[in-house]
Amino acid sequence: MDFGNLVFGTYRFEPGDEYRRFQHRFACILLLFSATVTGIFVIAALGGAAHLHPYYLWGGELYCAVFLGCYVAIRSRPAHLSRIMVPGMLVSFLLEAIAFLYNTADELRVLWFPLSIPAAYLLIGAWAGNLMTVISIAFVVVANSYLQHPYSPTAITTVVTAILYIAAVFRAFSGRSVSFHLAMVEARETAVVAHRQAEQALREVAMLLDNSGQGFLFFGPDLVVHGRYSRACVSALGREPEGHPVDMLLFSNDPDARALMRRSVARACAAWEADTPIRAEVYLSLLPRNLAVGEHYLSAQYIAVDGGVMLVLSDVTERKRLNDAVDRERHRMEMVLAAVTDQDDFFAALDGFREFVAAGSSSWSERAPVELYRAIHTFKGTFNQFGFQRLPAQLHDVETQLRELDQEPSSAQVAGMVFSIDWLNLMETDLSVITQALGKDFIERRNVVTIDPVQAVTFERFANRHLQAGDLPGEELPVLIELSRIRMASLRHALLDYERMARRMAERLGKELDRFEVSGADIRIDPDRFGPFLRSLGHVFRNAIDHGIETADARDAAGKPRGGSITCRIGRTEDGIMVEISDDGAGIDVAALRRRAADPALKDASLADLVFCDGLSSRDEANPWSGRGVGMAAVHVAARGLGGDIAIVTNQGQGTTFVFRLPAESCQVAA
Repeated sequence: MDFGNLVFGTYRFEPGDEYRRFQHRFACILLLFSATVTGIFVIAALGGAAHLHPYYLWGGELYCAVFLGCYVAIRSRPAHLSRIMVPGMLVSFLLEAIAFLYNTADELRVLWFPLSIPAAYLLIGAWAGNLMTVISIAFVVVANSYLQHPYSPTAITTVVTAILYIAAVFRAFSGRSVSFHLAMVEARETAVVAHRQAEQALREVAMLLDNSGQGFLFFGPDLVVHGRYSRACVSALGREPEGHPVDMLLFSNDPDARALMRRSVARACAAWEADTPIRAEVYLSLLPRNLAVGEHYLSAQYIAVDGGVMLVLSDVTERKRLNDAVDRERHRMEMVLAAVTDQDDFFAALDGFREFVAAGSSSWSERAPVELYRAIHTFKGTFNQFGFQRLPAQLHDVETQLRELDQEPSSAQVAGMVFSIDWLNLMETDLSVITQALGKDFIERRNVVTIDPVQAVTFERFANRHLQAGDLPGEELPVLIELSRIRMASLRHALLDYERMARRMAERLGKELDRFEVSGADIRIDPDRFGPFLRSLGHVFRNAIDHGIETADARDAAGKPRGGSITCRIGRTEDGIMVEISDDGAGIDVAALRRRAADPALKDASLADLVFCDGLSSRDEANPWSGRGVGMAAVHVAARGLGGDIAIVTNQGQGTTFVFRLPAESCQVAA
């Protein structure tokens, strides 16, 4: 033990322990003073400067030793001060009593006893002070008779009164100090308990957050992540987020998103400080909710709080992978179902695209680029209808590249760009879904051609020749009629084939399609002549879903049924057939089309001229379904190729109807 530190060091008390600090200092001063004074007398007696009775000398030495021992004990065990002072006070009192009894001529010595009362009250406690008061009074009264010159009764009464006064003062002071001390101790203990409870609550909350599977972190207007965050943040972000800017953690490769986050967070924090929390939520709602950080897909929620923003991250990687797998399986089943139920159109599309690729760039070098645009756009829509994935996506990319060319390209340049891609490989990759599900025989054998086309034409000519001649028996007439229409296809069924595509597209666009109807005569048509026209009608149905029919909420607000409807009507005219395709959507915004028309000559053009104009669309941006301004032009070309014409009737807020009139002689219509 370091004796120097024990004697002269400073003991550290707990905050709020002022009374114990006072007791400690008072006891040390009292003990050192008493021991020092007594030591001076002892040293003087031993040196011959003063004459003391041997009992006095012995008592002084004992007194000095006990008080120094108490001092050392208090310094080493300050918490036991009251217990240590008890023997010191008893020794002091006994030595004073013995010294008085051996020298009764010293009248003042009897007055020394009350000097121990303050020390008893302040250092030991009220019980010791009360006991010392009673003993002092009793000793003064009893010892007075032993004095050679006793005090008068009046003097004794004065001394007793003074003792009682001193005792009352120090008892009150001690009681108030002790009460204050106990109150401070209780308050400190309460604070310690509350602190421990708060720490325990924080540990429990942290444990819950760490095991919730979500990441919680906080950042201020400077975007720097604070020190407290849940454990899931580390695994979601791939690092400890503390001290890092949150925009760099979330959008390290996207400067535009980082700029948006800095602006939105700064405005949200300012709105929160201005006591407008709704505006703060609006600013935070502009931030991306679905994030890709490294190999993790995260769902983010931003909450404005005092001093900044709390970010809640949910790792949805597994859920997204599962959803992607479900989407791939759904697309696969849709493609397989389309191939099985619409084999004619399916294989016709494949054959048409193979012929397109086989013809190569040389066949398009001398033709107008717009014709190639139309062909690409039509193929894209057709393969989208059958659920192809890679092929229509690549066709869409090519369309975008052609539209982004700075100068008007030549036909050779456009053809070279289009046919530089290995289209057949892309198509075979998509067709692998069919071969895996149905086997290679499905593609190779097709199972839809039961008669050679040349023979079918021979049968038709045979039947028509004999029907005109009327040289066969009447019972053969039904057979001849059927043979004359052996290659004819049902126009009604051809239109009904678009229902699945329309419903699937409405679902992907978040719209509802309640009704898809085809009514009227069941007219049979020559598929060779009508094929391009029927395939081009996919643009009409896609535009009806994408541009025409509104979302369910918008239709609700307009007083319409939540689900839209598309109706087709087939009818005969004096010189051919008529096909009407109607939707009950928003109608065509003619004013918007006129505003977007680049050619000044189109400002006063008719609705049909605007709709069928190449490259003109009411949509600002294209999507995989529409928006290029090419599809309707392809419809117009196909109808005019049959010698027909098109009329358009539109009513704002009520819908649009396309009326196709096709002459019978060019269509070879069969009843």
